[in-house]
Parts: sequence; structure tokens; C-alpha cells
Amino acid sequence: MENNCILCSCQTKQGIKILESFICTKCVDLVSKAEVENPNYKDILFKMKKIWAEDDKGQAAKN
Repeated sequence: MENNCILCSCQTKQGIKILESFICTKCVDLVSKAEVENPNYKDILFKMKKIWAEDDKGQAAKN
């Protein structure tokens, strides 16, 4: 089963799951090598925050 990457929206089987979110191997590599000086750093952080926002929504629905 293919998953949608929360960062780039690609569909693939290869990557990791964090909580209920999926990150493809390309984005895992991008995130792991990201430096603060990178012009895309803030975008990466913003997209990574989606993981915890989605988890908070899921937790609220369970309560």
C-alpha cells in the first residue's frame, strides 16, 4: 500500500511513519540534512509541525 508523504505529497511505499503521518525517504533525507541557513528551513519546520497537529486532532477525537 502506498502512502502520501506529509511533506511533499508524493505517493510511495518507502519511508517512515511518525505517529500517524508518513514521510518518504527523500524527505527524511532532506529533513535530516536541513541546516538553519537553508532558505527552505522554515518551510520544512512548518510542514513537520503538521505531524503533531494531526496527532492532536486524533487525540481530541478519541476523548
